[in-house]
Amino acid sequence: SMGLQYYPWTANTVTNLVNTWKVTVVRAAMYTMENGYISNPTTMKNNLKTVVDAAISNGIYVLIDWHILSDGNPNTYKDQAKAFFDEMSKTLEIAIHQFAKRQMTWFRGMEKRGIKIHWLDGELPMEDKVRRVMELLKDGGD
Repeated sequence: SMGLQYYPWTANTVTNLVNTWKVTVVRAAMYTMENGYISNPTTMKNNLKTVVDAAISNGIYVLIDWHILSDGNPNTYKDQAKAFFDEMSKTLEIAIHQFAKRQMTWFRGMEKRGIKIHWLDGELPMEDKVRRVMELLKDGGD
C-alpha cells in the first residue's frame, strides 16, 4: 500500500487483490508523519486493522510497515513504535493461535486417514531439526 492515511484500504480492496491478482501477501504502510500515526493514532490503527483483518480473512500474509519518510530518523518515535507493535502483537496473537489450531486439526485428520506426519520437537536446536529433516529426505520420508 501507499500510506494508509492517503489511500485507506477496505476489506474489499484486499479481497479483490487476492481474487484478481492472486496475491498472497500485502504490505500495510503506516507512515509516522505526513498526517499518519503520530498525529492520528486511532484513525491509523483502525485503517491498519481493516487491512490486517481482511488479510487474515482471506488467508494471506500482511506486512505491517511502520514507515518513516520526512522524519528521516527511525529512532525518533521508537517508544511509540514499541508500544504500537506490542499492541498489534497481542491483537494478532488470537488469530495466530486460531490458525495454529486449524493447522493441527488438519494434520491430525491426515494422520487419521493414514498419512504419516513427521513431527519435530520445536525445542530442538535448529541444527538438530535440519539434521532430522535431511535424514527423512534421504530415507524417502520413512
